[in-house]
Formats: sequence, structure tokens, C-alpha cells
Amino acid sequence: MPQVEWEWKFSPQTVLSALNLAVILVGVIGLFYKMQSDLTVAKENVLRLEAVVTSLNVKQSELSERSAKTETKVDIILPTVQRIEQSLRTTIR
Repeated sequence: MPQVEWEWKFSPQTVLSALNLAVILVGVIGLFYKMQSDLTVAKENVLRLEAVVTSLNVKQSELSERSAKTETKVDIILPTVQRIEQSLRTTIR
């Protein structure tokens, strides 16, 4: 087996390779922190959207309840209005 000896000399290629490795490591670390930041922002957006959806559901429920009450009142009033209308028709003739 051949024996390898280290001469403790650094060539420009070695320095460039080390710098390239450092840049890659910094890029990966930066990418990781950017992904964490994006994840935090996404979680905050989801929480805000959940609050908006909940608010819309409550308002929709209130509107449905009001609509039902209005329909009930119209159903109660309608026969009386029809009797008045019928009475007016017979009076005008």
C-alpha cells in the first residue's frame, strides 16, 4: 500500500476549496433560518385566518338567525295582510 505523506503546504486550490465549503455552510445555515422564519410567519397567518373564519361563522350564524326571525314574522303577518287586501278588494267593487 502506498504511503501518503503530508507536507503541510496549502495551495491556492486548497484555500479556495475551504472558502467554498464555508460559503456553502453559511448558505445552508441561512436557508435553515429563513425556512424557520417563513414557518413562523405561516403559523401566524394561519392563526389570523382561523380568527377571521370564526368571526365570519359567528356573523353568518347571526344573519341566519335574523333571517329565520324575519321569515317567522312575515309568516305571522301575511294572513292578516291577505285578509286586509281581500277586504279592500271587496270594498272597492
